Amino acid sequence: MILNCPECGHKVSDKAPVCPGCGIEISGHVLICDECGKAYFDSERTCPHCHGGRKSKPEPDVTKAETFAEAAPIVVTPIKEDVSEAEEEAPRVAEVVAPEPEIVVPMKEKVAVVSATPIGQEDDDDDDSEEGSNRSVFFISFIIAALILATMLYFYKDATDKQQAQQQADYAVVDSTEKVAEDIAEKQEQDAVATEEIDTVKPQLVVAKGEEKPAEVAEKPVEQQEEPQKEKPENVTITDKEKQTSFQSVRKFFLAINSKNETALRSSTTEKLSSFRGKANASRIDVLSFMKDLYQADVTNLNWHLGQASSVKKVVTADGKTEYRITIPARRVIERGSIKSDRKFTVTATTTADGKVKAMEIGG
Repeated sequence: MILNCPECGHKVSDKAPVCPGCGIEISGHVLICDECGKAYFDSERTCPHCHGGRKSKPEPDVTKAETFAEAAPIVVTPIKEDVSEAEEEAPRVAEVVAPEPEIVVPMKEKVAVVSATPIGQEDDDDDDSEEGSNRSVFFISFIIAALILATMLYFYKDATDKQQAQQQADYAVVDSTEKVAEDIAEKQEQDAVATEEIDTVKPQLVVAKGEEKPAEVAEKPVEQQEEPQKEKPENVTITDKEKQTSFQSVRKFFLAINSKNETALRSSTTEKLSSFRGKANASRIDVLSFMKDLYQADVTNLNWHLGQASSVKKVVTADGKTEYRITIPARRVIERGSIKSDRKFTVTATTTADGKVKAMEIGG
């Protein structure tokens, strides 16, 4: 029980041996006035605050009722032997009987209250309630985390599917474009061969019919009549050095694309190209557009790999210029994050004597 020290007024427990404020003894030496409820020393006969009422010991602690009951007989005052029996019994009755109602009654009331509510039960109930609350919070947090994870996985899968679909569409467009370009180039080559054959056979048909040769044909020397046939590769000898020069011209073109170097790519081609990927009379702008189309936003790495030239032919044009027609197998490796694609192509190019690409077709 907490009370005010009768000496200095400091807050102190009735079980404390001495007051921490003034050092006076407290335990067993302090009484509580029944009238005003204030504490005073047991050496005083009446309450110094209200000068009346009965004096009693401080109410014992519920948890230590038995200890307090054992300490109750301390109230008895020893009696000397030389006192008469009448005088001896009077103080004993006054000192022993008077405190009994004050000590026993409060103890019974306190014990009854304690028996109604077991010590520690309230703390156990609080612990159970707190534990149940913690479990609920953990369960709700787990559900929320699972929902967030499922949502993230859904959007990731959806983005991956869209990316794959876009790649397939891009590949389909590239394949279609390259196929068309290859068909056009093949058609142009066939037309050129057919035209040359017609020009070669036509004079013979005229002579076979007994008709006179055209004046311009008859007047030309034999050497001039065979001039157009110089464009046929089989009639021109090509050296290993010329083959290597033509191959290096094409190699410089693809190295510039691998390094994404626009300046090097411009210098690897002529200013005007006779054809490029199916487009006649192309320019360097078309070549740069081709490189930009390859490097899409999701492309992390791109490389062209050239094999050994399968065919290199030397051609002398009508105006006397030398060109080289080369065919090279190639591989294109594109990396898009963790996705890697590897495709094979056939590169057919025309290069000039000074090492520049004049025409190019890329077939799948």
